[in-house]
Amino acid sequence: MTAKNWYVRLEKLFRSFSRQGGKIFWNPGAAQLAQPRKLVSLLPYVTVLDVNKDEATLLLDKLRRKHTQSVSSLIMSLRALGPKLVLVTCGNRGAYLADSKQIRYQPVYNVKPINTTGAGDAFGSGFLAGYITSGSNLKVAMQWGMLNSNAVIMQVGAQKGLLNLRTVSNFQSTYDRT
Repeated sequence: MTAKNWYVRLEKLFRSFSRQGGKIFWNPGAAQLAQPRKLVSLLPYVTVLDVNKDEATLLLDKLRRKHTQSVSSLIMSLRALGPKLVLVTCGNRGAYLADSKQIRYQPVYNVKPINTTGAGDAFGSGFLAGYITSGSNLKVAMQWGMLNSNAVIMQVGAQKGLLNLRTVSNFQSTYDRT
């Protein structure tokens, strides 16, 4: 959503959806990250905030929020702004998810990357599919996110390789570390 009135539209949507008991998964774009004060005002409505490490650092720096470069510091600083869950992807170093009790880590799978285009978006969509399908099981959501992301980086392009309900378990059994 890059329109100049993104904030008005999202605020209305988030407020309405939240009143109805809905859960909001948000991966803010460049337009939202460029206006950090507006973005932050929406975070209390958000169930899952999905950003990469660079975006997390940029946002907190723009807000002049104290943090270190450690992922746990970034996550805890973002959680303090209101979202219930904070998901931070770190490229080939895996992904982290924090709730009010703990920080979870999901390593990458042992795959040979060809092109990383779309890896973050694939992680987010896989996470969301796993979260919904499993009844909000965060471990499953993290695994599905990484599986989907890793399947995409084995192909050229942002969409080729995306998993579906039929292929996610096959991919997992082939590449699972356990």
